[in-house]
Amino acid sequence: MKAGSRPQYYRIRRMVQMVWEGSGGGEPPDSTDFMAEFGVSRRTVARDLDCLRDRIAEKLRDGLRAQE
Repeated sequence: MKAGSRPQYYRIRRMVQMVWEGSGGGEPPDSTDFMAEFGVSRRTVARDLDCLRDRIAEKLRDGLRAQE
């Protein structure tokens, strides 16, 4: 499977891993790093990050509702 055809969930998992690896004192990755890693466009990276943001927001909302 070529890098540009990997499923979105794979890319998002790897993005999170790359951020964690980079947060150990090094610079966190930027969109150019993600584009190079996956062989995708900047727009694909933006869509993946939007999806990740929405999933995190959903989990936070669900957690807050459960505490009420």
